[in-house]
Amino acid sequence: ALRQPSIDDPQIESSARLRSHLVEALCDRAWLFKWGRHEDDIRKRMLDVAPDIRRAFEWAKTNEPNAAIHIVGDGHRLFKRIPGLGDWPVMLDQALANKTVKRSIEYGRTLCGVALARCVFGRRDSDFRGGFLAARQALELFQTIPGSEPDRANALRHMGLCCTIRNEQRTYYLRALEMYRKLGDQEGEAQTALSLGQTGWPEDGPNPEAASVLRWDIDAATEFRNLRNDFYLSESVAELEKGLPSIPVGREYRDEVRRIRDCLELMAVDKWYANDVRGGVASLRDCMRIDIRLGDQSNLADEIEKIIGRRNSIAFDNPAMCKLIGFYDNLCHRLGRTPKHSILDHVGNSRLKDFEQG
Repeated sequence: ALRQPSIDDPQIESSARLRSHLVEALCDRAWLFKWGRHEDDIRKRMLDVAPDIRRAFEWAKTNEPNAAIHIVGDGHRLFKRIPGLGDWPVMLDQALANKTVKRSIEYGRTLCGVALARCVFGRRDSDFRGGFLAARQALELFQTIPGSEPDRANALRHMGLCCTIRNEQRTYYLRALEMYRKLGDQEGEAQTALSLGQTGWPEDGPNPEAASVLRWDIDAATEFRNLRNDFYLSESVAELEKGLPSIPVGREYRDEVRRIRDCLELMAVDKWYANDVRGGVASLRDCMRIDIRLGDQSNLADEIEKIIGRRNSIAFDNPAMCKLIGFYDNLCHRLGRTPKHSILDHVGNSRLKDFEQG
């Protein structure tokens, strides 16, 4: 609808107003589907119409300030992943600069956006303090709005984001997690579990605290896999990988990490069925990284077989492929298993001699 010629006439105010309302509707959907399986679809739509979002926001700032709040309050989460809207922190400040705007639920979300911006770009304690106060102001506003419980939980999470002391962070995150669980909000639970998993790992080696962080990362990855949100699943796995060296040595924790590897493998299959071969290979590479950390060499060989088996569907770099096949050949010999000839036939045996030492 944003591409219709009828709304592309800069001389007609009704066209600008219609564009603003359409962008509001798009941003409203962005908030509705946050952290869920449809979030990336909305992001792609926003990417396609980023210039229209910009034009709508610029017009709304002057002509409909409440619409500007609606656009950036509901849309900033995805704006930060769209190159054409990378100045979203400035947009937040500009929308809030108008003191006549209504103290709506979108106003509170805009304040949470300010907290996020201070957390992401802050360098001084005063930046984080300002973000914390913005999130607290949002919470106080939400508490006056009936039916805003999910936003209250989100405000608590943003207060945690802006804390510089780990234990204080976790206190706010755990309060938010409890609220999301009571609401049955699976997406909110997943995102808050990820926030808990991002509070950092102990620096003094394996200990029980590392195990608790690990479980939050596992919960986040499992939920995001169920939600089919690849972006946040990847973020969860990245946090998991950071902490693998700190995991206490014990079967319980290794089994939990394997749960994530199994989720990633299922996601690879899902992507291949959807003809997303590159995405499937990327998921298998994540499996490989976990297998290496856990020392699961047999699983590692299985993953390499699956990746190389897809070589005709994706343009691999030949030297890299030869190196991977050479590693696979040596790995099979160490494991006492017979390499698949269909894989070794991909390169000449003479080429593999370069990798006999692994």
